[in-house]
Amino acid sequence: MDTIDAQVTGHRLGSFTVPEWCKHRRISVSMYYKLRKQGKTPGTLPIGRHQTITAEADAAWARERQAEATALPAMTGGQSWNSAK
Repeated sequence: MDTIDAQVTGHRLGSFTVPEWCKHRRISVSMYYKLRKQGKTPGTLPIGRHQTITAEADAAWARERQAEATALPAMTGGQSWNSAK
């Protein structure tokens, strides 16, 4: 079993296919490929003819997107939705 808790990933198996990951993150598969062109998808492992996204890669992706979202308001001089009072 992976070291990442299923409550954190929302997925008990520890890895996802691309369609499973998209469903987990509530994005379309076409959006996944748009994000991939931008270098903003989690790392994948080739398993046969398929790509697998591990729970660790998913967690790292979520941390990176959160850091990006937090840094964006500071870079633009605006406020993020969660820092407005």
